[in-house]
Amino acid sequence: MNLLAETSFRAAGPSAGFEFSFPYRRFEAPEGAGADDGRQLGFTVTLTPGIGLSAADGLRAAAAFLVDTAFGAVPAATLARMIGRYLFASGAAGAAGEGVDAVTILLASTHGDRATALARERVERPEFEVELTAFGAAHIVHEDDTLGLYILEIAPRGIIPAHCHRVMHESELILDDGLLQQDRPVTRGNAFVWPLGHVHAYRNPTGQPRRILCLDSPRFMPTDEVPLAAAPPLVPLAPLDNYLERISP
Repeated sequence: MNLLAETSFRAAGPSAGFEFSFPYRRFEAPEGAGADDGRQLGFTVTLTPGIGLSAADGLRAAAAFLVDTAFGAVPAATLARMIGRYLFASGAAGAAGEGVDAVTILLASTHGDRATALARERVERPEFEVELTAFGAAHIVHEDDTLGLYILEIAPRGIIPAHCHRVMHESELILDDGLLQQDRPVTRGNAFVWPLGHVHAYRNPTGQPRRILCLDSPRFMPTDEVPLAAAPPLVPLAPLDNYLERISP
């Protein structure tokens, strides 16, 4: 089975488009399937003039990450809405009044030359809740009973202290270069899935905010953000993928 994801922007004026595809994978493969079962994701984007290539690459990487981590855990319609809401939350569609006002996300399964629509969702520019935190801010992209999607914005010189989770399964995509994870530099596009109980921490030594896309299942539980009274040595975790490299033409 293949997956085809199409994003179209409703915007006036000239536009440019591009396509890309890559193997669809699940970090925890379904029963009877390998870690990479040969499924493909096709993603078509029509860009307005205000969206540069860097933002487009970031959108493609985030969409691939969300399909890998959320497809099957939530209905296809929910996944489509999450991708659309991320586009607005990340700023890829421009500011209100300057960029697009709505996007349509189409998800379809393909078998050979046949395509079967899974979901088609129109997402209008939403208002996002932002929670101020000790490390900076958490932008709530999506929350439901199954999971939560957040953009964690770490302020200049900000720190997410060493902590672990005992209930929440947490997957993260690095959105900006410059962060230290486990006291080591971490690369934009790298994705991590933290095992329960694995202590992790971030630090932003730069003079600019740096961001992480965080998917929690179930959605974020403050009581499950377990701080460490005496932080043990931070054990590095190898990235499971670099999505910017994976979706490069």
